[in-house]
Amino acid sequence: MKRLSLSEITGIAEIIGSIAIVVSLIFVGLQVRQNTSQIAANSVGTGLSFFEATNNLTTNPETVDVVLNGLNDFDGLSTSEKAEFDGLMFNVMTKFFMARQFYLQGTVTEADYASYEDTLARIVRSPGAMTWWAHAKHVMAPDGRAVIDDIIRRYADIEPTSSFYKFAPQTQ
Repeated sequence: MKRLSLSEITGIAEIIGSIAIVVSLIFVGLQVRQNTSQIAANSVGTGLSFFEATNNLTTNPETVDVVLNGLNDFDGLSTSEKAEFDGLMFNVMTKFFMARQFYLQGTVTEADYASYEDTLARIVRSPGAMTWWAHAKHVMAPDGRAVIDDIIRRYADIEPTSSFYKFAPQTQ
């Protein structure tokens, strides 16, 4: 049996090391691809979650009266209705900011994000929601307040959601 010289052992080790690096790079590439796919799926799911939250405002039979009345006249709600409206609105805001974060990371398209802003603007531009926002905005972080205030300003001419429900039920 022939003994290998130190230079031959070094050469073999270099070849094995090179193969290990190539295998590692392939593995990392596959992991990055899988991670990118997962982030894209999460961003789509977050967008759907935002739209589900906005859709639930007017389709949930247990809360529709509070929402429609709140969008039209927040001050006309009872204390418990105001609390319910507040929770529903902050749920929508939370889902919006999650979707916005994916947009800022580049995993949500400009067109999709524009539709999120448009939908949120239609809600918050409703007269009752504007009153609610004036009361509720102080609990949001300054950056978040600035984003919503900017949306309200930029979408000043948009038709608010409340205009679609002009004959909304009035609770006593």
